Amino acid sequence: MYCIYNENVISCGLSYHHRQFKEDRAGKMYPIFRDNVAVLKINDEDHYIIESIDGEILFVGIGYREGIGRILYADSEAEIQVLHGGKTYKVKEWEAKMCEKESEGLT
Repeated sequence: MYCIYNENVISCGLSYHHRQFKEDRAGKMYPIFRDNVAVLKINDEDHYIIESIDGEILFVGIGYREGIGRILYADSEAEIQVLHGGKTYKVKEWEAKMCEKESEGLT
């Protein structure tokens, strides 16, 4: 069991969100995403599951953009893998596919 904490940077009296991390009962801290890789699984109904690279489920929700936002809030430097239909995409590849899909729907 872990607790999730926000880490903020305070500079000149202003607080800025930096990242999130998890801590176990013994007080040992871990990054949210092991090996700095987040896996965003998307099903056909636009529901998503965000996992660490070793399969630990961290977030569940609706909407691709919300999922990306959650990952970047947790760790803005995380590499994101998008899984859909048995294929793996990088974020830019997935966004291009979604734009293509949306443009096909307009014609």
